[in-house]
Amino acid sequence: MSTPVLPSTDTKRRALIIGNGSYTNLSSLSYSINDAQDLGEKLRMMQFDVTIGTNLVYDQMETIVDEFLNIICEKDIVIFFYAGHGVQWKNQNYLLPTNDDELTSNDMLQYHATNAGKLLQQIIARDPSTVVFLLDGSYNRDTSQSALKSVGLCNISAPMGSFVVFACGIGKTTEDMSNNDRNGIFTEHILKHIAESNRTIEEIMTRVCNDIATETNEVQVPFCINSLRHGQIYLNIQHRKASLCPNDIHPNAKWIQNGVTVAGGNGSGTDTNQLLNSWGLYVDDDQSILIADQLNHRIIEWECGATNGGHVIAGGNGQGDGAHQLNCPTDVIVDNDSDSLIICDRDNQRVVRWPRRNGRRGETIISNIDCVCLTMDNNGYIYLSDDHKHEIRRYRIGESQGIRVAGGNGCGNRLDQFNEPRYIFVDQNHSVYVSDSANHRVMKWIEGSTQGIIVAGGQGKGNDLIQLLFPQGIVVDQTGAVYVADGGNHRIVRWSNGATQGHVIVGGNGRGEKSTQFNWPFGLSFDRCGNLYVIDLYNHRVQRFQ
Repeated sequence: MSTPVLPSTDTKRRALIIGNGSYTNLSSLSYSINDAQDLGEKLRMMQFDVTIGTNLVYDQMETIVDEFLNIICEKDIVIFFYAGHGVQWKNQNYLLPTNDDELTSNDMLQYHATNAGKLLQQIIARDPSTVVFLLDGSYNRDTSQSALKSVGLCNISAPMGSFVVFACGIGKTTEDMSNNDRNGIFTEHILKHIAESNRTIEEIMTRVCNDIATETNEVQVPFCINSLRHGQIYLNIQHRKASLCPNDIHPNAKWIQNGVTVAGGNGSGTDTNQLLNSWGLYVDDDQSILIADQLNHRIIEWECGATNGGHVIAGGNGQGDGAHQLNCPTDVIVDNDSDSLIICDRDNQRVVRWPRRNGRRGETIISNIDCVCLTMDNNGYIYLSDDHKHEIRRYRIGESQGIRVAGGNGCGNRLDQFNEPRYIFVDQNHSVYVSDSANHRVMKWIEGSTQGIIVAGGQGKGNDLIQLLFPQGIVVDQTGAVYVADGGNHRIVRWSNGATQGHVIVGGNGRGEKSTQFNWPFGLSFDRCGNLYVIDLYNHRVQRFQ
C-alpha cells in the first residue's frame, strides 16, 4: 500500500491557468475565459498561488510561461490548465494563441504556438514534487479560415512526477458546450471535484472522468496518464474539528446576566451596522462573528470589538439566485482549512461554498434541498436539516444525495420522527443533536440508530423547566450538557446530561429589549473562552454573555 504524501508546510502550491477564447481566424470559444477565472478562484481557496492569463497572443503566452517557470521551486505542487484551441502536428501538441492569423502554415506552429509537451518537460525540470497538467484543447473548429487542418490532440510523454489529463480521448474532439451556461463540461466537473477533501489526485480525476463519460453517454471520455512517483498525493488535506463547543465549561458555571450587544442593535435595516431577522451565527477563533443576515440576503462579519458595523463577506447583492447572490440564508459555518464559508442558502434550496476573503461569487455544492441549518463533523461531512422532509442528511463534499442519518419518517412526534427540525450539533462520536422545534424538544441520534433519545423538553410546549417552546440553536459541551436557545420562552437553558429539567442560564425575564431579555433567541454559540453568543432575532442584534 502506498504511503500518502501530504503537502508539507514548506511546499508551495502554484498554478498557471490560461484561457483563450477570442481567436482571429478560428471560431471563438464561449466558456474558456470563465473556465480559467473560476478555476483560478477555486485554487486560491485551496491556498494556491495562481497566475491567470486570458485571451493571450503568442508573445504574452511566452512571457507568462517564462515568468511562471522562474518561480517554481523544488518540491512545489504545480497545476497547469489550458482551455482554448489546440492542434497536433508531427506527434507534438500545440496550444494556440489568439493571434492565430500568424499561423500561415503548420511549420509556423513551432515558432508561434506553445508546445505542450515541451512545456511539461520544462515544468518537470524545475523539480516540483507533483505536476497536474490539464488540457482542454480539442474543440471542434471551422478550419475554412485557418491553415491548420488537423483536429484533436495526440498522445504525450508524461514524465515521472506528472499526472496528465486531456478533456477527451486521443485524436477526439469536443463541442463548445455547457450545462450551466458558464463553464465547459470538462471544467465544470473539475470545479465540482478538485477541492474535495482527503482525496488523492487519482481519485479526484477518476471522479471527473466518470462524471463526464456518464453525462455525455461516453461521447466525451477524458484521457489520463498517471506518472506520479509517490502514489497517494492529496491536494486538499483537511483536519477538521467537530462542531464548535467549549471544552472546559464547569458544570456549575454562571454567566453575567446583562448581555452586551456585539453586533447589530441599531434597529432593523440594511446598513452594515444593522441586522434583519438573522438566524445562524459562527464565532471564529479570533472572536470574529459571522452572521447569516437572513432578510438582508447576506453573510456579514463583525470583528471582535467592532463598533461601527460589520462588513459583507458573501451575498449582499440583492435577493436572487445568481452565483453572486443569496436568498434568505439561514446558517453559516467556516471551513478553516480552505478559508471558505459554507452557507445554507435557504430560499434558493442550495448549500453554497464561498471564499471567505474577497469572494465575489459562491459555488453550489448541494442543490435541491429545503435546508434550514447546517454543521460539519470532524471528518468533513456536512449535516443539513430539511424541514420539508423532516430529516437530517449527511453529505460528503461532491455528493448530490447524501444519506439520511436522522428522521425521514414523516412529520410527527414519534422518536423516529421530527416536526420542523432546525439547528444541528454533532459531537466527537458523531451523535447528532437536533432542535425538534415544533415538537418542543431536543433529540439525540446516536450514530447508526433508527430513533432518537429526548435530551431536553419533550413534555409539551410551555414555560416550565421541564418544557421548551420552539427550541432553536443548540450546543453540547464536553460533559454532554445541552445548551438550548428556548425561542418562545426567550431564554437560554442548560440541560445537564441525563437531567429531567433544564436550568435557565440567561434570559427568562420576559420578552423585551433590555440587556437581560430576548425577543426570540435563535442562533447560539460559544467562543474559546466560554463566552456565550446569542442571536436575538426580533431585536436584530447579537448578545454576548461573559
